[in-house]
Amino acid sequence: FTLQQLALAVSVTGSGSVTSTPSGIDCGSACSATFAFGSVITLTAAPEPGWAFSGWDGACTGSAASCVVTIDQATSVSAVFVRSSYSIFLPVILR
Repeated sequence: FTLQQLALAVSVTGSGSVTSTPSGIDCGSACSATFAFGSVITLTAAPEPGWAFSGWDGACTGSAASCVVTIDQATSVSAVFVRSSYSIFLPVILR
């Protein structure tokens, strides 16, 4: 018998990267790797400077930077990054 190998495909919207533990996924825009059936994979999203992680779609959900996927079929995950917005406070000078 051999363990069935299944694909985990990751896509990224915006500017950031996704890595996996155990290793195999390390990408910025799109990538995939194969893992043995039943593997538990932790995906971690990291935004580029000026961007923020917005959330997961597909086999992962929520807005935490990490998610866990159990490989029991070919699986797709999307990570969404959005531009960071900053508030600028300007002092008011009264005369």
